[in-house]
Amino acid sequence: METSQTPSDLSLKSHELFTPLNHIVGMGHVLNLTNLDPDQRDLVERIIVAGNELNRQIHRHLS
Repeated sequence: METSQTPSDLSLKSHELFTPLNHIVGMGHVLNLTNLDPDQRDLVERIIVAGNELNRQIHRHLS
């Protein structure tokens, strides 16, 4: 297992992880603007919170 990574390797990994994750969180915010019942709104909020936490964790590990 190779442990040394170039800045471009980390940049590619960052892009590959953050782009879809940001889309998921963003779509959660869009869903929150729609007419949801309370249970649906709670589930969407959980998606947003979990996505944001995952975003922080990935950022911390790639920095």
